[in-house]
Amino acid sequence: MKNTVIYIVGLFVSMQVVYAQEVVSVIPFQGMKLTKNGISYRNFDVNLDGETWVSNRLPRNKKFLLKINKPKGFKLVDGKAFPGISILFTTTKHDTLGYSKNMLGDNSEGIEAEYLSNLSVNLEFNSSVQPGDTILGKIIFFDQKSPSFIQLDGSFVITEDNAPLDQSWSTYAYSSYGKYEGQATGVELKKMDFHTDITSRPTQTGLVFKFETIGQYALDLRSADVNIIVFNKDGSTSSGFGYGHYITTFETLESDDNKKVATKIELFLSKEAYSNAQAVWVHLKNKKGSWILTGSATL
Repeated sequence: MKNTVIYIVGLFVSMQVVYAQEVVSVIPFQGMKLTKNGISYRNFDVNLDGETWVSNRLPRNKKFLLKINKPKGFKLVDGKAFPGISILFTTTKHDTLGYSKNMLGDNSEGIEAEYLSNLSVNLEFNSSVQPGDTILGKIIFFDQKSPSFIQLDGSFVITEDNAPLDQSWSTYAYSSYGKYEGQATGVELKKMDFHTDITSRPTQTGLVFKFETIGQYALDLRSADVNIIVFNKDGSTSSGFGYGHYITTFETLESDDNKKVATKIELFLSKEAYSNAQAVWVHLKNKKGSWILTGSATL
């Protein structure tokens, strides 16, 4: 196999203890599916060139960081944890670009549990990839002494080398701690809700997101670029627009400058499609790129 087109720097630092069940969620800004089994954590950081990364787009030769803070659930051996980090990157045709079975080494002597405060990895795509390429990635943080793991599956779009970086030092987040979560930059995300609707259409199930934001106009929202992805139990993904039932309503709430807006997004799936669905992700970005509003929910 030719030299990897991905330049990788593994960075490992610091932990504690957990529960075992497989849970699926989606990281809002990047749309990466996160599957965890047996390992829990406090929060997850995704940075690009030192600031919060707010998309899945980046130029070549820019480092991005994936970091799990306060991971718990490793099986301890003589008071030590034995974490590992596996990576796989491929083209959309599944040609391998980069692979490491364990960036931390299979012969690790372990880490004293009291010193394991985070797990992180720095990644970078080198000049062997080209602007416009889409790269599929699988990153697994795992326990070498048990079946426990946290797995990330996502796609990364390579931009022109001089393209502005999709990063921000000021972001807003909202979470129900397990069911749904949202993120925003350029606007203030005040509230969020998600629920399923089984009454509006007898043969379909509705997936309903509601956001309340400050700092944008309803008119600006109406012309935003919208992306919706449904993650299925069989590992496939489906575009929300493919279902043909996509409704967005905007209501300007009472405020001095009329920039407090309630946004409602509804996606109706057939009963069969809903039974196979695992999670849903929505992403809104205005034409100028000055704000991003995104949310995800586990079904």
